[in-house]
Amino acid sequence: MAIPAAGKYKYGYVKRSAWEINQAWREKRRQMVKSFRSDASTASGGLMTAISNQITGSATLTSQIALSRVQAQVAAKQAQALSRVI
Repeated sequence: MAIPAAGKYKYGYVKRSAWEINQAWREKRRQMVKSFRSDASTASGGLMTAISNQITGSATLTSQIALSRVQAQVAAKQAQALSRVI
């Protein structure tokens, strides 16, 4: 049976001190927070774009409806004016 290398267990696991384990966990948490913030920022940007597009679309539809109403009123008044002339 071979003698394990210094700092390693029999089956290849590396011995780590409590400080090293703590530092590794802190780094893992730091990466998780960074990933969460990035994902949250992406989601927030997507939602803001969707809301903006919804508002723009609603405003466009409202203005088109108002314009068609005005055009209908103008056409009615023109027809009324033409009927008086004839």
